[in-house]
Amino acid sequence: MPSFNLMNTSLPPIPDYVMHIHAVEGLQEDDTDINAADPSEPGGADYLHEEARPGEHELHMALHRRMESLVENLEEGVERLAAEHHDLQNEINELSIEHGQLAEDYDELREYAEDRLDEVEDLQDDVFFLQNRHFELQRAYGRLLAGFQVEREVVWELEQELGLMRIQAANQRENIEGLQSALNKAQKRQWWSLMLLFVCVLVAAYFCLLAGRSSVNWR
Repeated sequence: MPSFNLMNTSLPPIPDYVMHIHAVEGLQEDDTDINAADPSEPGGADYLHEEARPGEHELHMALHRRMESLVENLEEGVERLAAEHHDLQNEINELSIEHGQLAEDYDELREYAEDRLDEVEDLQDDVFFLQNRHFELQRAYGRLLAGFQVEREVVWELEQELGLMRIQAANQRENIEGLQSALNKAQKRQWWSLMLLFVCVLVAAYFCLLAGRSSVNWR
């Protein structure tokens, strides 16, 4: 961006301008007085003779040229200032447009941030709910572990009782096998007893028949 500063140019300081302007104005007044003097009047020629000192006209012309140069420099400075003012105004307009765009972007970002904050609050509520649920599940898991420990002890006791019952069943099975063997033996003995009794009955019947025939024959 171009910048203009009077202190950085070749122009003389402001007090020099003022002094040159006053000097030129004084010379212009003297020139006016000289031109206005009439030689025909008394003292007019003396006035011209006294005012028209040697080298004064050259000084006047030099100051006049200096004044014109200063005026040109001032005009150039004013033009540069006007150009810089125009550039600055354009930059201000561009910055205003950018400011408007940034304001819109800021509003959008603020709305986005507000939406994200709402989502964060919702997530925090969800996290709080999940933490409470986690604590409840931990307590329930602790209760389940305690119940499982109790049930495991009960199962161990039942296994002990089952072992005793198996031993008792084995003993009872041995007893039943012994009783079954004794019963088989008793059944065999009973069968042989019945056979013996049947044989005895047959023998007795046979002898009875023989005795009956013998008595019949004897008669």
